[in-house]
Amino acid sequence: MNDKTTRRVLILFLLIIAVFVAVAVLSVRNINRSVAASDWVNHTHAVILETEGLRSALYVGDGASHAYVVTGDARDKRSCVEALSDVDEHLQILAALTRTEPSQKEQVARIAVLVNRRSDFIRGVVAARQAAGPEAVRSMLAEDAGQPALKGIQGAVDKLKDDELGLLTERDTASFLQAQTVRWTVWTGVTLDFLLLAGTGWLVSDDIAARRRAAAVLTEANSINDLVFVITKATNISRVNPAVVRLTGHETHELIHVPFSSIARITGEGAPAMIDPIPQAMNAGHDLREQRAVIVDKLGREIPVRMALFPLRDRDKVVGGVVILQVVPSAETGKT
Repeated sequence: MNDKTTRRVLILFLLIIAVFVAVAVLSVRNINRSVAASDWVNHTHAVILETEGLRSALYVGDGASHAYVVTGDARDKRSCVEALSDVDEHLQILAALTRTEPSQKEQVARIAVLVNRRSDFIRGVVAARQAAGPEAVRSMLAEDAGQPALKGIQGAVDKLKDDELGLLTERDTASFLQAQTVRWTVWTGVTLDFLLLAGTGWLVSDDIAARRRAAAVLTEANSINDLVFVITKATNISRVNPAVVRLTGHETHELIHVPFSSIARITGEGAPAMIDPIPQAMNAGHDLREQRAVIVDKLGREIPVRMALFPLRDRDKVVGGVVILQVVPSAETGKT
C-alpha cells in the first residue's frame, strides 16, 4: 500500500472514529434523557394508581361503616377498619410520590384534609355503634353530609388524576421524542460510517466485511416496556401497571397483597440461597439499580430482567417503594 493510499485510509479511519465518538456521546446523552423521561412516566403511573386506590378504599370503608351500623356484624366492622387502614397507606404513598412536585403536593394535602376528616367521622360512627348500639349513631348519621363530603373528595381526587393524566401525556411525548432522537442519532452515525467504510473498502477491499459488521452492530435496538410495581414497606405488592399483566399473564387482583419475592427475585453469580437485598434496602432507604433478577410468569417460566428499587419516603420515613423491571433482550442472556 503506497503512502498516498495509506494516508487516505488513515484519514478515513480517523473520520470513522470521530463519528463513533460523536454517536456514542450523543447516544449516551439522549439515552440518559430518555431514562429520566421514562422515570417520570413511571412516577406518574404510580401517582394515578395510588389515587385510584385511595378513592376505592374510602368508598369501601364508608359503605362498610353503614353496613355495620345496620347489622352490627363484626365482619363489616373489620372490612371498615381494613379499608381505612388502606386509605392511610395510600395517603402516605401519595405524599411521598408528590413531595418534589409543589402543585401535586398541595393537591394531595387538600385531599388528605378531606379524607382524614371523613375517616375520623367513619371511625366515630363505628365506635359509637360498638359502644352504645344503633340508636347512638342515628343523630350522627342524620347530621352527616355523607354524599356532599364524598363528592368533595371525589372532585379533589378527579382534579389530581386529571392533572396527572395531563402530565402523563406530556411525559409520554417527551419519552417518545427522546427515543426518536436516539434512533436518529444512531441511524445517522450508522449511515455516515457505512459511507466511510465503503470508501475504505474501495481502497482496501479486505476491510469491507469487518467495517460492515461494526456498522451493523450499531443498528441493533430493542424497545422494552418497563414493568412497574408499587410495594409496601413489608414488600407486598400494592399496585402494578398494565405491562406486568401483559408479561406475566397474572390478573391485577392476583398480584395485589402478594409478597414481591413470590413473583420476582434477584439473581447473582454466587450461591443460589443469597439474602434478598430488597428488605435491607427498604429498611436503609437505599436505591437498588441494575440488579439482575428474574420474574416468574403464570406458567412458571422465569424471565430475565434488570431491576431497580426506589424507596418512597414521607419525610425521613420509608413507607413503601417503586420497583421497575426491564426485560433483558435475548441477545444479552445468550438465549435464542
